Amino acid sequence: MMQLLERLGVDTTGFDRWQIHWAGAESSATWWAAGILLIALVLFLWPAVRRARGGKAALLLSLRLLGAAVICFALFQPSLRLAKVVRLTNSLAVLLDTSESMNLGESNSGPSRLAQALKFVDGNRRYFDDLEEKFQVRYFAFAESPRLLPGRPEASLAATGAGTHILESMTDALKELGSQPVAGMLILSDGADNGRLRQILKAREDQAGLALRIPDLAEFPAPVHTVLCGKPEALHDLAITEAVHDEYGFVHNPFLIKVKLKSAGRFADRVALTLKSGDQVLVSREVELDLKQETTEVKLDFTPRKVGEFLYTLEVPVFAGEASDLNNRLSFPLRVLRDKVRVLYIVGNPSWDERFLRMAMKRNPSVDLVSFYILREYQDDPMAPQDELALIPFPTQKLFTEELPNFDLVIFQNFFGMEYLLPQYMMLLRDYVKVRGGSVLVIGGIRALLGGIAFNAPLEEILPVELGPDWPNLEEGDYVMYLTPAGRTHPITRVAQDPAENERVWKSLPALSGINRTLRAKPGALVLGEHPFAKGPGGNLPVIAITEAGAGRCLVVATDSTWHWNLPAVGQGKSNKPYQIFWDNALRWLLQDPEMKLLSLTREKGRYQPGEEVRLALEVLDESYQPTDQARVKLEVAEAPSGAELPIPEPTPAGKGKYNFTLKPAAVGGYRLRASAMLAGRSLGHDEVLFEVAEEKREFEDVALRPEWLAEISRETGGKSVRADAGTAELSFKNPVVEKITGTRDFPLWDNLFTFLCALAPLSLEWFLRRRWGLS
Repeated sequence: MMQLLERLGVDTTGFDRWQIHWAGAESSATWWAAGILLIALVLFLWPAVRRARGGKAALLLSLRLLGAAVICFALFQPSLRLAKVVRLTNSLAVLLDTSESMNLGESNSGPSRLAQALKFVDGNRRYFDDLEEKFQVRYFAFAESPRLLPGRPEASLAATGAGTHILESMTDALKELGSQPVAGMLILSDGADNGRLRQILKAREDQAGLALRIPDLAEFPAPVHTVLCGKPEALHDLAITEAVHDEYGFVHNPFLIKVKLKSAGRFADRVALTLKSGDQVLVSREVELDLKQETTEVKLDFTPRKVGEFLYTLEVPVFAGEASDLNNRLSFPLRVLRDKVRVLYIVGNPSWDERFLRMAMKRNPSVDLVSFYILREYQDDPMAPQDELALIPFPTQKLFTEELPNFDLVIFQNFFGMEYLLPQYMMLLRDYVKVRGGSVLVIGGIRALLGGIAFNAPLEEILPVELGPDWPNLEEGDYVMYLTPAGRTHPITRVAQDPAENERVWKSLPALSGINRTLRAKPGALVLGEHPFAKGPGGNLPVIAITEAGAGRCLVVATDSTWHWNLPAVGQGKSNKPYQIFWDNALRWLLQDPEMKLLSLTREKGRYQPGEEVRLALEVLDESYQPTDQARVKLEVAEAPSGAELPIPEPTPAGKGKYNFTLKPAAVGGYRLRASAMLAGRSLGHDEVLFEVAEEKREFEDVALRPEWLAEISRETGGKSVRADAGTAELSFKNPVVEKITGTRDFPLWDNLFTFLCALAPLSLEWFLRRRWGLS
């Protein structure tokens, strides 16, 4: 045909193919025009020939159809297209897994999986020579993404990737091949994927074999052969693969952890599973391994004893010959919250104030109240044997030596404990506040806030006021407490959101009766309410005072008449809501409600790599809860791994009341940092953050080989899956012929005089004959 075209005068130099190209067929307008022409032909054809008979009708019909055919031919704009065609070489991608798990062997002394992969490449040189002869072969090393290699993988190749993303790497490798036709892909891996493939196939397992397709493979353009590098039956390893638990737990309530242990090879029938917080063992359980099933599920529970954020670690022993010892421990952070606030309420004797405060606390469903009342003094003579008395003895030893850490708040109301408590109990109470972060509320009365007594010295250490030596120290008389400048803005005494309304409410409350005389507020303490005229050495007598005492808090209310803000207020036609709001606020502050903190220390995330920058942000508010840059802030290490050194830099200002710290911890383990601030000699409290420094070892969380995952990839793409020691007989690729047009030249066949005459001639002849035969 090309020679015929040359004889007809068409220059075919540089072209080796021809075809008829219909340009008009690409436009919908052409098809509409052709359709209209067909309809017109049908409508007008019969009337034009109905009077003709025999051969005349056939001739007229043929001429009209011929003219219509030529017009349709022209409508579709045909052209003679000459083309230059080249044959393309099919591409082939070879992907070799270089994630860290490829450094493992079946034991810690056997050949690594990477070594087995390289041995497969080196031992099958003829196979790869043949591939390179037939295809354009490109080699990639991959972990989380593919990296193009200059040639075949060599022994110098290292497995350093932090993850294995097989599907993602397949997709990216296709993009690297560009627009070239792909004949197939060959993947050498251990199959231990921790990307999309794992998520999809795990979801399939969790849904009891539901046929979930792998979207990435649904339209994959070529078969994928996979080669398993490693021997699953020879693997020896014990790992903690998963710990399922709630995001937070509740103090004094059992917390359940569902642990999955995976064992490959035979080590022991039983192993010890241990839960630790730092170096402290919280619980240990002997687990019988299910050797028939690779995975053993264990339920482990413990009871948190402290509120806060903690780092817990699960551990199993490391046995000789394990493939990896990095998966024998698993750490996780846990925030422990209060489900209920446990309050120990000790009252010197029943009173109206005690009754209304107890009712207010019981109205709060989150408060678990344990109350003790002194109804009989030791010197009272009951006139009956002890075993016949209905009142129980005060269980001081059990409360203060065993149960004290289980309480969130201790309240002393009108109570002096020298007759009931041993001196060491008061020391335990002091340490409960300063060290353990507990809270103490002391409410006045004739037996309360007595100073100058060695027995009360540990209690005085944590109080916000200095106690005088005179006792009893209760001064009678009615008065209306007024707020100090700090009290006007502090959340404890904020019973109305509007400052002016808040002050008006306090001035309108019924008068209090009686106040315990104290010397003065301690440095760093904050007085929220004062007596309007009664004075001591330090000025007006404090009625409500607070302080930060070490890790805990203390509140003093130097009167036992706040109940006047309840029942008498109602009797005067006023609301008793300020009473309930005040005590709710007081409890929230004592329990260190985050919304009432003056300091907020935050981190960007919970886990960091060794040497990675840890950025902390600190926000500081003054007593009026406004940002302040006048405070002296301090950041210190509260907990760190044994022997670790973590220099604390100077804070970097980041706005009013805002500071940044940047640290670089190098040692692996848990760190707890505590921020504190002082303003005008007063403590603004503290806040803590916990974070873990650990090497990212996703590759060693589950070191099992996954031949079934590789087989799934091959099955869904039409490939084969083999082991590295099985040879290459099944790993052939088809090499279809693929051609590409690199250049074209078009010669139109419709926009010329010849085509016009071909359409005009039959129509003109048809018109002439109809007139000649008298049919027009």
